[in-house]
Amino acid sequence: MKIFSKGIITALMLAAVSLMPMKQAQAQTSAEPAIVVGIAKMSEQMDDIGYLAEASGFGQMSFLIKMQVEQFLKGIDDSKASGVLLFFEDGAQEPQALGFIPVSNMEDMLNVLSQNMEIEEGDDFTTIFTPDGGELLMKQVGDYAFVSDREELFEAAPSNPGELLGDLGDNFNVGARVYAQRIPESLRDMAMDMIEEGYNDSLEEMGGDLQGDLQEKNFEMQMAAMKSLINETEELVVGFVADEDTGTLRVDFQITGLDGSRLADQSAMQAKVAATKFAGFLMEGAAFTANACTELSEEDIAQYLDMATQARDEIMKEMEDSDMEEEQFELAQSLAEDFFQVINETVKEGRLDMGAVVTTEEKIEFAAGFQISDANKLEDIVKDLVKAVENEADVKENVTFNLNSGKMNGLRLHEIVIKVPESEEEMLDVIGEEMTIVLGIGDKVVYVAGGSNDPKGLLDKTMNSSSAAAGSGNMIMQYNVFLAPILRMAAGIEGEEMMEEMADKLDETGKDRIRFFVETVDNGMKGTFEIQDAILEMIGVAAQGMSGMMGGTDF
Repeated sequence: MKIFSKGIITALMLAAVSLMPMKQAQAQTSAEPAIVVGIAKMSEQMDDIGYLAEASGFGQMSFLIKMQVEQFLKGIDDSKASGVLLFFEDGAQEPQALGFIPVSNMEDMLNVLSQNMEIEEGDDFTTIFTPDGGELLMKQVGDYAFVSDREELFEAAPSNPGELLGDLGDNFNVGARVYAQRIPESLRDMAMDMIEEGYNDSLEEMGGDLQGDLQEKNFEMQMAAMKSLINETEELVVGFVADEDTGTLRVDFQITGLDGSRLADQSAMQAKVAATKFAGFLMEGAAFTANACTELSEEDIAQYLDMATQARDEIMKEMEDSDMEEEQFELAQSLAEDFFQVINETVKEGRLDMGAVVTTEEKIEFAAGFQISDANKLEDIVKDLVKAVENEADVKENVTFNLNSGKMNGLRLHEIVIKVPESEEEMLDVIGEEMTIVLGIGDKVVYVAGGSNDPKGLLDKTMNSSSAAAGSGNMIMQYNVFLAPILRMAAGIEGEEMMEEMADKLDETGKDRIRFFVETVDNGMKGTFEIQDAILEMIGVAAQGMSGMMGGTDF
């Protein structure tokens, strides 16, 4: 336990120091930090360690950890945040760092450090000899001990570091604010080169098929957006927080662009967008939900149209190289042309709006909705396709078509029932003996649902919920995964008792969600990736299960 405690305290006290490269050639350092890292005050960090231990099912260890760690916090003022200021020299590829730690008693803190490394006190600076052979300088200025490997950086030490941190130390356990325009352009170019090289390696592995060609076009779009983001970003804030009040572990980010940047223009455009039509897909009790609604810029539209054209050309080429009869080829070509026309017209309208949900109450069921320019034309494509294949022997034996099966909430419904082959045991477990696909056509919207239980009922529920839900025009996307229903279905299929126990634990709390959410702010966007803390308890359940398999080892 003592080794464990020393490791924790060393990491906590010297987290800032670990970011510091060793001495390099002398050069002029920027007077303003390009990156400010904030580390929450130690009293909150210790509380959060206890909270995480409790949430993980290891609450009995919380007291022991705190008791061991506290003896190594002597001399540190646990009521103030710590941090690191990162500066860039002219032409340098690595930042120079100036860390600061709030102190209540400098001598006590040096005594703690001396347990793990050699300390030499001087008139102006205290020299710390690190285990890897490096040297760091430390000097107390006011209520803070500043640390760096560069003596000249102490001239940049602020009299009140808290002002530079802003709300980083209050909002996050660990957070950073990046002033992008203070990072040298050469480094930004280097970052782009590394990203592009990685993508190119991936594309080479994919080959030259349709998927590879589309991936390449998508990569070009992403690179253009990434280049704009890197060069036109004004500020990026990102941080991790263990939030006991909301019962979540979160990574938050916010990025803002320069005035007139692509990001700023997109933010302004998104702020004017009408609320999503599919907010009702974000329902409770599902295994997965999604909703995305965004406006496309003229540049985005052109790029998506280019991708659609390339996909169409590739599909046409594959059909030409196939052994289809002339009549089949002409029909397939006509349907493909009509389909891509619908896609292109939808993209040209400049709005993408969709929702999706997956449930696992008995068997897997799903529903999705999309805004589309010409739903009637898509309906005609489906009818023509059904007419072309319904009399084929395999289709006739395994598929039942029920077009114009009814109406619901203003939609014209069509149903397709597909038999699941007896040889597909896993599909039978997940889907059932038959899957019913329901297609709903409305005014500029298309809905589709599938399952063996009641896909039409699921579709009806999502539509009614969407009518009542209050969507936000600022929302760009939201994705939710709920682990309890997924684990319960997996337990039923695999017969794993541990999965069932995990699902029970999550059901007790109702906090089993993993969520990713992005929305617009002035000149930019902000987002959150969060895990509800009950998921941590699965670690405890899994550890206990592993302990049992290993003969009762005490973790």
